Amino acid sequence: ALVKVLGFSANHITVKVKRLGGGFGGKETRTAGIILPSAVAAVKTNRPVRCVLDRDEDMCLTGTRHPAYVTYKIGFNSD
Repeated sequence: ALVKVLGFSANHITVKVKRLGGGFGGKETRTAGIILPSAVAAVKTNRPVRCVLDRDEDMCLTGTRHPAYVTYKIGFNSD
């Protein structure tokens, strides 16, 4: 997405991420809403950009569960 938005080749783009945090993989795929505006701001200002989210923003923008198909088998006895 960055390559298309900025018009640069992929080898001209560097994204540094510090402390990605937990999330069981949730932050792997839902980052375009954070990365794209930050990248555009960096290009427009010709300066590094830092994006810091509070917990509510983080959950709203990146919180998700990956889809899964799960089959359970349960049982019980008279105890």
